Amino acid sequence: MIDQFLVDWTSEHPASRPLQLPPGTAVVPPGGRASDELRAYLTGVIAFIDGHRVQMCALQSIFAALHDDEGNAAAYGSETDRAVLGHLEEILRRGQQSGEFRAFDTLVMAAAIQRPLERLPLLLRSEPNLDLRRYADEVVTLFDLATRAT
Repeated sequence: MIDQFLVDWTSEHPASRPLQLPPGTAVVPPGGRASDELRAYLTGVIAFIDGHRVQMCALQSIFAALHDDEGNAAAYGSETDRAVLGHLEEILRRGQQSGEFRAFDTLVMAAAIQRPLERLPLLLRSEPNLDLRRYADEVVTLFDLATRAT
């Protein structure tokens, strides 16, 4: 569901790429600046959550309940987490190689980037009127400053 949303998101934000392409979708190689792709990923995931608040809160509850149920296909486990972080690490490495991003541990930075996205449905439970456009702007600014080469 989110991957198809991010495929559609690319028409407005060409730098974004979904983690996994839905069947029958053409592979789009990374292009442009890594910072643009990171921004598109952040804003795309937050926009998806904004449009699916109830579903994402329910999904997070399911993931939390199944967290320790190894082998359950519905559980968000280490393989899924590694795939998500690997996607982000690829963007970060590309930015480092081009000189766009400073030197840092890509796994640590990828985890730091992903966690505010994963925890957003929980935040929405305590702050249901949170302006997610403003949230996206702040998260984008935060990671622009954290990754930018000086």
